[in-house]
Amino acid sequence: MGASGSIVKNRHKVESPDDEDEINKINKEIDDIDLTNDMSYDYSAFTKENSSNISILSSKSLSIKSPKSPKSTKGKENINTVSRNNKSFLVHCNNWKYDKNIQLPNEFILRIEKESLDFIDKTTNSPIIQFPYQYILCWGHTDSLFQFNVFSPSDLTINNNQNKIANIPIVLQTNEGKKIEEFLLDMVKKLMAEIKLNVISKNEFDLLMKSLLDNNNELLLNWKDIIKQSTSNRYLLANQGLELINYIGEYAPFEKIDIACLIYECLMNKESFQLIVNSFDDIIEKQNLIYHIN
Repeated sequence: MGASGSIVKNRHKVESPDDEDEINKINKEIDDIDLTNDMSYDYSAFTKENSSNISILSSKSLSIKSPKSPKSTKGKENINTVSRNNKSFLVHCNNWKYDKNIQLPNEFILRIEKESLDFIDKTTNSPIIQFPYQYILCWGHTDSLFQFNVFSPSDLTINNNQNKIANIPIVLQTNEGKKIEEFLLDMVKKLMAEIKLNVISKNEFDLLMKSLLDNNNELLLNWKDIIKQSTSNRYLLANQGLELINYIGEYAPFEKIDIACLIYECLMNKESFQLIVNSFDDIIEKQNLIYHIN
């Protein structure tokens, strides 16, 4: 499992000019953070090596209702509205550098989901951005901060030479950093255990991808049946579902919604389908997908 105690140097510093004393205090705390390096986990269980089109997923307030939710806000499509088993924390980010196109509210919810670490708008309960666990390099905390490092947007395609992968620290102001770290590690351990028991292996997934094409590299007409058969007694992770959607979408671009609906039925964690919803760029396609699932 993850080895703790490694210090990550050269982290980005807080540069907001609002309060110099506060900036110096936060920067000192960032230097003192002892990050838990979690790279010793076998992340090949999450994703196929050298996969393409990998990205941190953001949402434009479109989300799917929790399949386990007995209640939901009428007229809205909320993500995991009653995810009582998923830990949520009110946090603030003083120096957001990851994606300038995403505007974080002053306060938002950090939610530890089954397959991702999510930023949630506390007013609408919709996802702002989601970080799948396989893209989180390490994390750590102090009494007033929680920090995790993720792949930079330009390096999200998995690189065999991991020394060349740049990473971006995301620093959150919270006095519950220790709890966040404990819950996050516990969630990842549970996910890894579920993967070993219930999810198709990397080799099985590779064979599934190859079996979808004929000898002329054309998509087989019965590709849906092949997926159903391959997942009859084993499940898919959301990231594996994303790979299938992107892969099949190259051969059948007008069937992406049908592919996504099929993937939904094969997922181990239905709540993680939000990751797939957010992979659709077109707003109409997102709405159609949500309509079909709900």
